[in-house]
Amino acid sequence: MQLLATIGKLIDTQKAAKFMTTYFAQIKELSKEEIFSARIRFMFQDLLELRTNNWTPRREENVPKTLQEVHHEAMIKQYEDELNITKPSVPRTIHTQSQSTQQQLSSTPPKLSPPSMDEWQTVGGVSKKKNGGKKKKKPGQHSPSPSPSTLSPVTTPRLDDSTLEQRLTELLEDYISSGDVADTVLALRELKIPLHKFVEVCTMTTLEQKDQEREMAGKLFNILAKEEKLLLEEHFIRGFTAITAMIDDVEVDIPMAPKLLAKFIDDGIHEGYLPVSYADSLPAKIKPFVQQHLPNK
Repeated sequence: MQLLATIGKLIDTQKAAKFMTTYFAQIKELSKEEIFSARIRFMFQDLLELRTNNWTPRREENVPKTLQEVHHEAMIKQYEDELNITKPSVPRTIHTQSQSTQQQLSSTPPKLSPPSMDEWQTVGGVSKKKNGGKKKKKPGQHSPSPSPSTLSPVTTPRLDDSTLEQRLTELLEDYISSGDVADTVLALRELKIPLHKFVEVCTMTTLEQKDQEREMAGKLFNILAKEEKLLLEEHFIRGFTAITAMIDDVEVDIPMAPKLLAKFIDDGIHEGYLPVSYADSLPAKIKPFVQQHLPNK
């Protein structure tokens, strides 16, 4: 799949359209097969989405630059700055000057050879030529070298809400059917999503399922919080609060929702990934089910 994602744009031509259409019809069917893990199905779906978007990736790869690339870019930028400094500006009253003066001003300045890195030094974030620039390096002032950490980060567009919930639901269903925690953790890391959304979807989905599914979800929360350090206190608070805010509507479809949700919150408090004080902010119909299980103060 990675090979097809890399070369797909080159081989997806009009001449090969018939074959590509056949391949991707098969990939679409495979993406629905539950014999594959959620992670593999997501890869199929990403490939289908890539072709739909004319092989334009949804997010750019944020690959760190080498030190050599950083130095090379800095040298090119300084060379361009030097050209801008040496290029004469043409006065607005140019039409009043003689033709020879106009030709002299409009002539292209001589080309400069790109200086070597040894001939330049950085002062106050701007490179200047040693022993020849207008500004000299002050005593004791260090010349910071550009590093990949100073580069502007590449923003990653997020999945829309419907697609995100669909993928999280598939991920949860795959975990419940297989019990494979390691694969679930790996797929969750690769999705790069707002993690409080996972808490919300996972909890809401299992509220209307059996005790076994809720126990597995609670076990997964515990592992993600205490062992993997992937889910933080703020993720649980935001995820549970999103459900408590609409508990009246949820209760219409799931009458036991307040009590079942309280069990998730109670487990979080006892396991230490939720603060005891969170119980104080709960709605009245949920709070009693939590407080009766709280440790004595």
